[in-house]
Amino acid sequence: MSVSNTFFESFPSIPSLLPLSESPRTFSIREPNPPLQPSEQVEKAKSCATSVFSGIVASIATRNPVPFLIGFCGCLPKSLAQQKIGNEFQVNTYTDNNQNNPSVESFSNGHFMVVWVSDGQDGSLDGIFGQLFTGNATKIDNEFQVNTYINNHQNYPSVMSLSNGNLIVTWQSYGQDGFPGYGIFGRLFAVNGSKIGNEFQVNSYAASFQQSSSVTSLSNSNFVVTWQSLNQDSSGFGVYGQIFSANATKIGNEFQVNTYTNAGQELPSVASLNNDSFVVTWQSSWQDGDNYGIYGQLFAENATKIGQEFQVNTYTGV
Repeated sequence: MSVSNTFFESFPSIPSLLPLSESPRTFSIREPNPPLQPSEQVEKAKSCATSVFSGIVASIATRNPVPFLIGFCGCLPKSLAQQKIGNEFQVNTYTDNNQNNPSVESFSNGHFMVVWVSDGQDGSLDGIFGQLFTGNATKIDNEFQVNTYINNHQNYPSVMSLSNGNLIVTWQSYGQDGFPGYGIFGRLFAVNGSKIGNEFQVNSYAASFQQSSSVTSLSNSNFVVTWQSLNQDSSGFGVYGQIFSANATKIGNEFQVNTYTNAGQELPSVASLNNDSFVVTWQSSWQDGDNYGIYGQLFAENATKIGQEFQVNTYTGV
């Protein structure tokens, strides 16, 4: 039995969209799934249409083909969508000591960049390094150092593509801001992997520790960075954020994400939504009365809170 037959029987309009010179490829599988019932075929078609449409909208908004490709893969049988493309490959060239904590993001041209932490490569503890790849995982030029300031530790990078085709990388750096602790720093990169401008400090409040950055982009190439800050709200770690323009200029002041401030709120993650709103999630200690729980808060594009913070998890036991 061929996968192409099952797929195109479920979606009879798709073959008509192919160029006349092409015909559906046939892939053999050893144990095909039972044929779908008519009702299942309808639901599968609806799911496929929704997946592709959402991917198209996201790709147009971000000028990035990846959301569309992900949406299209949602239409493929699992036996095809989950197939590996080629062999696994090593990202880093420098292999002494440890290389860890990778983060990856794609450019609008289909290339992608991987950033990671490398121990001792710059001669001073941890540093942030990167490598640019083509869409088929071929390395472009050599790996490069992301951070300029190299004293002490620079680690835990986060990378995100912007709608103008550039990338933003953020990380935490120890002692760079003159305080005995970590601060959050960032740098912009062009589509060819070249650095844009100088690295910049993300956080304004610099006493103590600011750690664990997460970054997301908005449709106008502005971007939002979140992090955890120790004792800024006088009660352990709290979650803070800052909006930046496409050229890394701060827009407004940094803002506190969490409303509940007792104990610690840590390890934020931020993602953009429709109309340039965004959502931040984090873990909060004892807010639900039982150790850590997961909470979230919606924001408008100007960092105004939308509604109240909410608990994500339903199960709250240990």
